[in-house]
Amino acid sequence: MCAANVTVEIMSFDELLTSLQNCVIAEDPKLERVFDKLSECSRSDVKRTKERILDEAAQLLKTVNLHVLARDHLELVVRLLVCLQLQMVHISTACRKVDQMLQCLAIVDHQLVFGEIHACLSSIVHSEQIFSHEHLQRACMFLEVSSVGRDVWRELCPAFLDKLAKFFPLIVQQEPLRDGQLCYMAVKVCLQIFQLLSREVSFAVWVKKERSPAMKKILQVLAEIIFGQSCSRDTRLLAGTAMAMLINTASESSAGAAAAWGLFQSSHLEPWLLTVGALQVQCCPTSGGALGQLAMSRGLLTCCQPHILLSSCAEGAEGSLLLDALFPLLYDLCEEKLNCHYLAFEVFTLWLKKVKECLPDIWKMTGGRFLPDDSILQQKLISVIWTSAESPVEGVSDCARVTFSLLLDFYDMDCEQFGHTKKPLYLTLLHRIIQLPWESKAKYHRLCALLPYLGTDTVLDHYAEIPNHLLKCMSNDHLSPCGSELYKCLIQQQRKELSGDTLKAPSESDLGNKWAERWLPVLLEALTSNIVILQNNSSTHLLPCTFQVFPSAVEPLLASLDPFSPGHLCAWAFIMSSYRAVTGSSPWVLQGSSTLKILQLALGSADDNIRLAALNLLCCSLKTKEIPTPEELSIMRTFIPQNLNSESSLFRQHFQAAVRRFLVRIRDGCLAHIKQQRGKGNSSQMESSQEILALGIGFVDWLSQLVCCNLTPNHSYQRKKTVLLLLSALLETCTDTWSPDKRKGQPPVDMGSLLTCATSRGQWDFFSREKLLVLISCLEDSTNEIRELSAGLLVRFFPSVLPADVAAALLVRTKQLLRSPRVQQAQMGALMMKVLHHKWQGLPECQINSAGASSVHNIKASSFARFLVNELKDHYLTAKADVMLSARTKPMHGVLSALQKCLLDDRCSISDSLDSTLITDLLSLLKNISLLLLGMLHGQQETESDAPPSFCDMGNAISSLIAHASEDNLVDGGEECVLLSEEHSLVLTCCWVSLKETGIFLGSLVEKILSESKPDTCFLTKQQLETASVIFRLILLKCRHWGAVEGCSVGFTRYCSALLSSSEPEFKDIPSKMLQQVNCFYILTFLNEFGQHKSSTLFCEATYCFLSFYLFRTLADFLPPLFQLSASPIYSVRVMASKALVAMTPPSEYVNILINLTARLPRTPERCCHNWLHGQLLHIKALLDRTLGKDCVPAAELHAAVSAVEASLWLATDIQRCPLVRAAYVTVVESLRRFCCETFLSTLFDVLIRELRTPKQGLQVGLFSFHQRAIQLLGTEPKWAPDLLETFRTASCDLRLTLITWVVEDHASLNTHFKELIQSVLQSGLREALLSPIAEYRRAHVAAFVGVMATEDPPPPQVPLEESVLLECLDLLLRDLEDQRGGSEFLSQALHGASLLLSQCSQDSLIQRWCGVMETHRSPDAAEVLRISCAEALCVAGLPLTSHKIRKRCFEANGNCISCRLLNTGLYLLQDQSQQVRTKAARFISMLHHARGGGAQRSLYLMQVNLAIPLLLELLLEECWDIPSTLEVLLCHVPHSDLRSVLSEIADSGCGSLYEQDDANVFAEPSVMSEYVLPYLLLMAEKYSESSAMAQRLSTWAEENAAPLLDNLTLCKSLQPAEMLTLLTDPRFHNTLCGLLTRATFLLHLSKTCDRLQHLCDPSALQMTLKDICTHLSEQGVHLKSSLASAVAGDLRLSYHGLSILSKDR
Repeated sequence: MCAANVTVEIMSFDELLTSLQNCVIAEDPKLERVFDKLSECSRSDVKRTKERILDEAAQLLKTVNLHVLARDHLELVVRLLVCLQLQMVHISTACRKVDQMLQCLAIVDHQLVFGEIHACLSSIVHSEQIFSHEHLQRACMFLEVSSVGRDVWRELCPAFLDKLAKFFPLIVQQEPLRDGQLCYMAVKVCLQIFQLLSREVSFAVWVKKERSPAMKKILQVLAEIIFGQSCSRDTRLLAGTAMAMLINTASESSAGAAAAWGLFQSSHLEPWLLTVGALQVQCCPTSGGALGQLAMSRGLLTCCQPHILLSSCAEGAEGSLLLDALFPLLYDLCEEKLNCHYLAFEVFTLWLKKVKECLPDIWKMTGGRFLPDDSILQQKLISVIWTSAESPVEGVSDCARVTFSLLLDFYDMDCEQFGHTKKPLYLTLLHRIIQLPWESKAKYHRLCALLPYLGTDTVLDHYAEIPNHLLKCMSNDHLSPCGSELYKCLIQQQRKELSGDTLKAPSESDLGNKWAERWLPVLLEALTSNIVILQNNSSTHLLPCTFQVFPSAVEPLLASLDPFSPGHLCAWAFIMSSYRAVTGSSPWVLQGSSTLKILQLALGSADDNIRLAALNLLCCSLKTKEIPTPEELSIMRTFIPQNLNSESSLFRQHFQAAVRRFLVRIRDGCLAHIKQQRGKGNSSQMESSQEILALGIGFVDWLSQLVCCNLTPNHSYQRKKTVLLLLSALLETCTDTWSPDKRKGQPPVDMGSLLTCATSRGQWDFFSREKLLVLISCLEDSTNEIRELSAGLLVRFFPSVLPADVAAALLVRTKQLLRSPRVQQAQMGALMMKVLHHKWQGLPECQINSAGASSVHNIKASSFARFLVNELKDHYLTAKADVMLSARTKPMHGVLSALQKCLLDDRCSISDSLDSTLITDLLSLLKNISLLLLGMLHGQQETESDAPPSFCDMGNAISSLIAHASEDNLVDGGEECVLLSEEHSLVLTCCWVSLKETGIFLGSLVEKILSESKPDTCFLTKQQLETASVIFRLILLKCRHWGAVEGCSVGFTRYCSALLSSSEPEFKDIPSKMLQQVNCFYILTFLNEFGQHKSSTLFCEATYCFLSFYLFRTLADFLPPLFQLSASPIYSVRVMASKALVAMTPPSEYVNILINLTARLPRTPERCCHNWLHGQLLHIKALLDRTLGKDCVPAAELHAAVSAVEASLWLATDIQRCPLVRAAYVTVVESLRRFCCETFLSTLFDVLIRELRTPKQGLQVGLFSFHQRAIQLLGTEPKWAPDLLETFRTASCDLRLTLITWVVEDHASLNTHFKELIQSVLQSGLREALLSPIAEYRRAHVAAFVGVMATEDPPPPQVPLEESVLLECLDLLLRDLEDQRGGSEFLSQALHGASLLLSQCSQDSLIQRWCGVMETHRSPDAAEVLRISCAEALCVAGLPLTSHKIRKRCFEANGNCISCRLLNTGLYLLQDQSQQVRTKAARFISMLHHARGGGAQRSLYLMQVNLAIPLLLELLLEECWDIPSTLEVLLCHVPHSDLRSVLSEIADSGCGSLYEQDDANVFAEPSVMSEYVLPYLLLMAEKYSESSAMAQRLSTWAEENAAPLLDNLTLCKSLQPAEMLTLLTDPRFHNTLCGLLTRATFLLHLSKTCDRLQHLCDPSALQMTLKDICTHLSEQGVHLKSSLASAVAGDLRLSYHGLSILSKDR
């Protein structure tokens, strides 16, 4: 079949598919499915999706009987596949899959497939058109992936080479072409032809009679490209490979060798003739000679056969191309370290690999060792490898690592071959490695390579610091991989050596013990460290390889741990989870029954890291189909709800990942059991399998319900964020939704069987109406993250069509929010619009309008875009007519944001939404909007000035607009208001936000259009782009607001970047014209940001070179002026001069300048300028801080400086009159203290003590600073402590303040003895300080007292104060607290101090006053520091005050229970917004638990906050259940239940102001607290008859609340679906509803318990009402907590810390 004479009718893919469907569909339904798959593949833009679909199509095609197809139908199928292959020419993997289908067709009719491909390629070869990039891509594709295509190419090869020979020189002659992709593709085609069609090429090159002029031209062009004609490095390298591949086609080795040797004339600068077989071309090196040589060398090493590489330059001559030509060239290039250093080293690595391959032949050729000891070749190889190991050039160090291993391998092979057993090179290299610093990565890589040749014992004996250096590596993220690799190599080698004795093989336990002898202390130190990075890296890197090599190491590791010692619990969890993940063995049998107990401790720990490690133990598994055990499922059901409100983003991420792994185990395990059920099995196996399926499916369903219950608006951001992440993990794991953007984690092929199994049980209804409504309500969340996550889940997983009533209501709500002036609400509306946009794609088109909400389902993308543009136009026209009306009811920023979210979404193509006409309309509208808004701010509709208006001008302009709108002109002489009115804020905000959104949207829009456009299909015109430029220029030059300008500059950067990256030359000119008009700031902003995306490395290198060249030449010129400034009369100038000196001085000069400065210090009293002397000392101090801070200066180098400082001791005496100078001198001595002699220090300390004891008269500048420095220095020496404290007793108030201030700042670093002395001094002086009239001294003394007393845990025993002094101090502190005198900081210290003293007090009235203060300051409105102090006070005094003796005495005295009050305070603090407050409050509960029998362990166990709450409630009921006030404590944490008033508030609430105010405590969750409290309320109801006082209080409560509760329940039952969408998004409704149902449930159980209360309500009727309400609310999207639903049903079990309460129907 001659394709050159065949005219092929060109049909598109869609046309071919339509033709096939019309004529073939009836022949085979399977073929129809194949065509559907091919159509789906053609439409998809995602590579992985295409590949998956093609796999499915290929499998289907194999089941089709193709032999029954008519030949014309078969021909259409072939054409369809070839057309699809040409569509995906840039995706080689997809083309291979299509070729597999073509091969199936070729089995039926090979000639038909051959002919179709022949016709396709002939159209390229025989046409007169010059080759395009697409033509060459097709040529490469058929050569590379098509078996039939290669057969066609063999026939067309001569003609193609002739055409390529004409085409190739034209490319090289044009600079843009030879440096671009076209030239690269031409070279790639040559390479593939030389490689795949070598036989056809060989005749044209190596046989004189057959030599081809076309091949000569091609060879000439390749040589020109290699040796500098092209600037593209990749093209030159590829050309070198093509040249070598051509040489490799030689039929005779001598001819190939001659051609290869001929290439080495390239080192000459003169032209030379290159001979390749029968072809001869002239080569002229132009530039970049090194790159050309590397391209040539690389090609020879990768392509040429060994016989060519080992050939000599002439027959009979010695040497070889590999050793005598390539090595010297590569050695020189590596040593030169040129710009292509990485490439040189890469080729050098190839050379070593090739040498290893050819080593036997080299031995035969040379007759001796290849690498003798101390040979020049060995030295050169070591030199190149060693010097390159720490190269900063990316990739070189990795290559050096490979080459070092190759070198050791050569040496070993060489010695073994010739019987050399000593091998001295290894020890020589080991000693060189040991000398490297521990921070060097190369150190560890080389040790790993050297270890097998020396053995573990030799290495560790010579290098004893390895364990210490490994720990240092684990403390650095960038060194931990190489450190762990060394550890793994060491233990692998150790096991190999231990197992080497075949006569007496050690047991696995013995191997583990041998490992422990050497490595157990190292791993324990790392795993129990308080350095988080060391602990994490050790668990991540060291533990897994330990258990891979020594599985039995787990036993000595666990035996060495004590769960109650610091760090051990976390280490235990790390060890167990790593052991399970690596070995697949069950961890629950390792330590018997204690394992689960320790696990519970870890899961309840206050430390996030411990809980995560324990969670990982639960969730990890070696095999994903290992379904969790019932115990694991039960533990997870407890753990997940307790950890939903963590504030740590990192915790949430790890939590999600762990739960995802757990769900994967459930999914894969259930699928395995479903498969097992299909097979044969006995009845017991089937029954067991059904139980396992029920547990797994039930857990997933429970999790989905839990997620929805915790997504209501009354929950905290942290909880909603966590549950959305969990929902995402659940939907990704347990649905069959394919994710095109993910490489891994796609649903299993048989996922449908599990979904069917689950839905048949009435479970896994993930996309129910109720869950849909919950997620829609999250679109109105106050935080952007929750909104975006919810929208993402709705779009990605939920069905593409919304229910009609939901869609209608959502559209109405969306329009309301889009018209809100509040920016946040407008963003909510924009996001809702995005969701609607996705849910209506692909449906019939219709018109959207506010009146026709029911028809909103019929819409397409283009209509949606038009709808939004029309909406924006409507808002614009409103603003043009009435600014104030627009600002209030139709601001433009919401619609602009909606346009951005809908049109620029990654899931949608911009071409589906916009055409050229709509773009023109949109740009024109944006320009008009910008002019209008800027005109408003200018006070006129148009302005000729480019200068933005002043704030005064804008204020006047807006005032005029407001006045005009209200028809109330300003009266001259009226009082001017300096504050912005609500109307001013409204107009300004709407203008500025709209301008900002316009800039961001416009830049992103242009960027997306250009990125999706092909060169011949761009529907953006230059005129449209110039309109966009005008808009940017207007905003950037005429707007004053920085936020708007900054946002616009982001869009402007994207706009310019997109244009500069465009292939259209006329587009590239637009930014340069714009940049001439926009000011310098925006130019720099654009250039910096553009540089970061395009060539940040090049930009940084250029900047560094410039600074190095310029600044370091001029730094020395700055030093003399700095020395002059050190004598400035201005103190701050002297300080800044000292800082500048350090910054401007090279580190190498620090010591020299330091010596010079200290030498100039006067050694005897003399007249000199105090300012100069002070400046000199400041310079010295700054240099010392920088020099000594790095700990890298030997003492000998500082000897001269230290001597000079010691000789100037008089500067610290009273001879020196200036306190500032004396203070500066003392700070210098403090820095040099460890270098100074004891005699000098003793003299100095004596001087300072005398100075502190000498009274001072008058005010001296700097005296406080000098005293502070003196005290600080004296405080570092324990033997001077008594003298220092004796000074305190007799010192003046100012000096006392100085001492106190030092104690406050440095108390943590004091030694124990000194601290005890200070404690006694501070305690004895507390009364005097509290009575002092100097407020600063009073505050400082209390702070010091608290600081010293609270540094130890538990606090040290105090020396008892006299009772009268104690009571007076407490009274003074409590009075300050009650009157709130002194500010928050002082009050917090006062509360802490009072709490410390309270443990010594027995007076009830003071204790009650203290409780009252705590209740005042626990409020969310109080300052955070006060709330923290409240929590600390509980820890200090709460435990003794809850003792039975004090509790009983206080209750009997006045009826107030101290325990009840304190526990209630604890409950409030456990809900505090501050994590620090919550953690400290949980510590108090941990202390209570520890003291009440849970404290058998040696140290205090700190529990998680969410465990502390139920434990506190448990303690409350244990201790105070019979006290009436306990009911109030419980009920005060349940939200109020007046639903009627809340509904009225919601109905009346509108957009009252532009900004909303957050609640005082955004972390508090009343509904969650209700869930905690409800079981204890029910327990109180059960105990009704056990206490008369409590029975009376419960009866009173029931009588007061029964009627209002029943009334509100009736109202709740009557709520209509139309009201619910608004109510679903209001937290007030959810909180009140929760409070109502909780209280009603409590009333229900009270009425059941006590017959006397049944007249208030009928229990059975109330229970039925509650059940009906729960059902009604659930249908409307209100998901109630499971505990509440259980309580309503009459069955609630509570189990915390052994307390179990079961309440059932009677």
